[in-house]
Amino acid sequence: MNRERIIAIVAQARAGQATDEELQELADALDRDADGSVTSAMEESLQQGRQQIALPGREKADRMLADILETGQVLEDPGEEAETPAVIAPLKPGWKRYGRAVAAAAAILLLAGATYFLLRQSPRPEEAPVAGTNPLAPAAEGLPAGKKAVLTLANGATVMLDEQHNDTITRQGNTSIVKKEDGRLAYQPGNAAATGLALRNKVSTPRGGQYQVDLADGSRVWLNAASSLLFPVDFSGHERVVELDGEAYFEVAPDNSRPFMVKAGQTTVQVLGTHFSVSAYSDETLQKTTLLEGKIKVLAGNTGYQLQPGQQVVFDKIRAGSKLVPQANTEEAVAWKNGYFQFSGADATVLLREISRWYNIEVVFNGIPAGYELSGKIDRSIRLSSIVTALREGGVHCTLEDNRLIVNK
Repeated sequence: MNRERIIAIVAQARAGQATDEELQELADALDRDADGSVTSAMEESLQQGRQQIALPGREKADRMLADILETGQVLEDPGEEAETPAVIAPLKPGWKRYGRAVAAAAAILLLAGATYFLLRQSPRPEEAPVAGTNPLAPAAEGLPAGKKAVLTLANGATVMLDEQHNDTITRQGNTSIVKKEDGRLAYQPGNAAATGLALRNKVSTPRGGQYQVDLADGSRVWLNAASSLLFPVDFSGHERVVELDGEAYFEVAPDNSRPFMVKAGQTTVQVLGTHFSVSAYSDETLQKTTLLEGKIKVLAGNTGYQLQPGQQVVFDKIRAGSKLVPQANTEEAVAWKNGYFQFSGADATVLLREISRWYNIEVVFNGIPAGYELSGKIDRSIRLSSIVTALREGGVHCTLEDNRLIVNK
């Protein structure tokens, strides 16, 4: 495939006129791109395209494409645009050698106007639809999660936050609990001294929900789907302790006199003021603590660590052991907070459980799809039906029936 042909196909894709056969031709060329000449030609075509009149909505996509080709990752959010289909591209084992080629393959899908999701697997025979089943039943279109959570007060009373008006919900001790205009929950301490009462509240997100909470000390917490945070109404003691079940991202307000502690399963995190993520779902084998900014101390099981930015501690509940990842993929660790599913060589079952929590569906495994390694990035705002279609086209044998995603080996 010569350079002129590569440039021509990329130009066609930017104009929305490339055929499936042309995109496959470009993907095949990338598979053989040992010297980087194909990727280089794609970069040249992008530069030429930028000098021409861009189609509506292409500007942000072109910037994302440039990031992918140059760095191997998307550095910019495409913003609010019309929903595009998710695409799964089967990658041959040899592609593991070419990091930029894999990124460029993602760029092809981006050029075609698709959210990209790359699936690395062995070739599999095409699956025929099962007679009498509808893989995409209309009743199971599947809308993505929204801002939904339940607030449990110290006296046991509950408040459905998504149904609550933007205003002061109640007052506990000297702290006002307010739902802000942007939907987040804020704990605002009064001028009076703390009562000293150990009042604790809990915010719980359901499957298909997420929420943001501003704690009384100024710390901010983002809760992922199917998660809960138990915390004091005000922090009157010598330390600030919260308990997490599920996944959350923390931006902790600095306070050298009162360390902030997160207890999550077999992991305890101690900080003074920093940004970090904790994933500790009860149905996942691995618990992960990832540091983005500052310093934290992590006790994983019986082993202690002091993390620097970009590092991660992983605790394996089955093996009852932990390890330090010195150069973690921090973008992947907080992708959910930024509106994406993102995986690098992840087991298919991990992604499917994440999908089940986000879309509030049940995943039924009739045989684990062994040997599937997933890499890619999907906008979490698209409908479940788009993701299921992409999974099937990529070789994952699954059907969507009512509120269940059935996966067959």
